[in-house]
Amino acid sequence: MATASRSASRSSFVETSDPAEVHETAQPDNQANSERPAGVETDGSIPSQAIVAQASSHSVAENWSCSRGHIMHDIYIAYKTINAQLSFEIACRLELTPTANRTKKIAVHHDTLCCSRGTTVMKEAITESLPRCKMFVILVCKTMLEGFKTANEVKSLPLLELQRAIELDGRPMIMPVFIDTDPVHILTEINDYPNEPHCDTEFCTKRLNIQYIVKTLCDKSGYFYTGGPKADVEGLVAKIAANLTSLEQKDMRWKWLEERTPPLYDVFISYRVSSEKLFARQLFHVLSGQRQRIQGLDRGLQVYLDQVRLVNGENWETGFLSGLRNSDVVIFLVSEESVVGIKEAQKKPDSYLLEMEVAFDILDHRQKQGIIIQPVFIGGKIPNPADFPDEFHCHPSSPKMTTISNIIRRLVHLQGLRAFISKDEFGELGACEAIVPQIVERLKEKWERQHQKAMKILLERLED
Repeated sequence: MATASRSASRSSFVETSDPAEVHETAQPDNQANSERPAGVETDGSIPSQAIVAQASSHSVAENWSCSRGHIMHDIYIAYKTINAQLSFEIACRLELTPTANRTKKIAVHHDTLCCSRGTTVMKEAITESLPRCKMFVILVCKTMLEGFKTANEVKSLPLLELQRAIELDGRPMIMPVFIDTDPVHILTEINDYPNEPHCDTEFCTKRLNIQYIVKTLCDKSGYFYTGGPKADVEGLVAKIAANLTSLEQKDMRWKWLEERTPPLYDVFISYRVSSEKLFARQLFHVLSGQRQRIQGLDRGLQVYLDQVRLVNGENWETGFLSGLRNSDVVIFLVSEESVVGIKEAQKKPDSYLLEMEVAFDILDHRQKQGIIIQPVFIGGKIPNPADFPDEFHCHPSSPKMTTISNIIRRLVHLQGLRAFISKDEFGELGACEAIVPQIVERLKEKWERQHQKAMKILLERLED
């Protein structure tokens, strides 16, 4: 789409500057010689939260995460209630947009997706989530600007978010989207904005006057967007995603963090190496080949299999725990052979049982985001809990939440799938293709529940 200066006439979506210029204007002075944050070892041995905290020059809590479990977002979206629906659509489309040179999906902070309601949560969004973001997108409209004009007396949340982003001095990069307005027109009315600070500076560290904040916003390179029938939301999303990719490529510190923050997976496959290695590999390939159309966009499934995902030299236990904790569905491949080792797990540590324990522990204690445990009984044979010891697992990493027999009892009481492997050369492939549609359906149900929950919050916000 054609580019234009800020004073030029606008189509439904026009960049205000060349993409390369966009990133140059937002680059901090010390960015050219970015190095690994001090105190972070190359072996990745410290927690991801600590990595984020040490990588930022601003104070953030090491153990914070949003309601979806993200410790760090790529993009933070600020908006006025009148544009709640548009902002929500942008957030959902960004998270489903495939981007070049990225191994992970884009993570977006949007209050309907990442927050419960309430003052404490919004404070966390501004003080914890925003400093961890790479890009701050603000949907600037006339209603928002009118709120800025009285913000010395009446609180304006978008102004607080914008002020915090400015205080962070270049990280995140500020990217305005001017909706049916433009910086030139805004600056002609600059004297209508108070030359005073916001009436509520609780979440901020400086007392910036509102005129200065508005001038700084208008000085940023961003986009024009016109609503109505010709609105190009998809084009806007594509441009924001492209700029994010460009920013990550230019800023080596973000690239370093990208490699060390845990990716999110749709499916985690747990199996016994000695008996289900080939079946697990085949299931990985069939699931990874699935493409789903979600909210108008196609994307493939992200699947965790240790044979593929573990990095050379990475601690096995650390790697699988990270993958398991960041997956929506955990599949356990259960066969007569796979459970033999579990029967002696009170004496001899069993990694396969440990994965089961961790999955159920997450299911019981993960209040902020759900997880689905899906057993697949190979050959259709279901283990009898009475055959397993009524003792705790002896593994040092075991959460010891309950006895071994109770773990098996919980597993077999779930709605399991049955996989039958024929003896011909396509046995594993045929069995995988038979169960994959049911696994995908369970994922779709989870995605739909998440979407409905976010829409409910959005509608409540629109009614306020």
